[in-house]
Amino acid sequence: MILSDIVFLAAHTVRSQAYAQAMANADLRPGHTLLFGSGTSRRLGQAGGRLDNATIPGIFTPDLDEPLAASCARFATPVTQVEAVSIADPAIEEHLARLGPKLVIYSGYGGELVPARLCRNWRMLHQHSGWLPDFRGSTTCYYSMLEKGDCGVSSILLDPEIDTGKIIAREHYAPPGPEMDIDYVYDGAIRADLLVKVLGAYADSGGMLPGIDQDAAAGQTYYVIHPVLKNIVIERIRSGEPLVRQTAG
Repeated sequence: MILSDIVFLAAHTVRSQAYAQAMANADLRPGHTLLFGSGTSRRLGQAGGRLDNATIPGIFTPDLDEPLAASCARFATPVTQVEAVSIADPAIEEHLARLGPKLVIYSGYGGELVPARLCRNWRMLHQHSGWLPDFRGSTTCYYSMLEKGDCGVSSILLDPEIDTGKIIAREHYAPPGPEMDIDYVYDGAIRADLLVKVLGAYADSGGMLPGIDQDAAAGQTYYVIHPVLKNIVIERIRSGEPLVRQTAG
């Protein structure tokens, strides 16, 4: 199914690869794809993980050996490479204005904020790997596993603040198996899983995106997790230890 009023706006990252392949696998194809940045740089989210062959039961797991351009070519809809290295580049806004989408699936580089003017002019759909509003900010997947024993994904429409936009859907996901890289396989796969569910509902409803407004004062904002805490999560998963330690009452 071609979703002609949707643009997939994607940087060259493993997350974008996961999104593209999951959408193609579900036959939910954006009407146009805009790729920006470079596949040969080393921006956050591009390289550094163990790209293994582990899978998640019941969830589509991407093949990260397949280049992003090849994954997007499966849509059989137009793909444009935008000469821009950042989401803030005016060239991206120019392309979106020309295409006039009703919805933009956003998959940018980690650590970059989407300019407020883009959030005002288009519905920017983002998949955040944290249960909102409880887990806002960065690397919330790790904090959630330490505190709750699982990871949430929230599908939201971006607004100018960090992770405070309208919530379209949320889902909890079990932690990965011991052989799966969290940053470069698991994180993208669970985000992509919720994305295709949201897009399926969007298609079935004729373009409706009902959601709930967040309480901006609720929840907590997290910052990039310390390597020691991150390693604790990884080692507990690999050893089969409980992610959440019980404390004496």
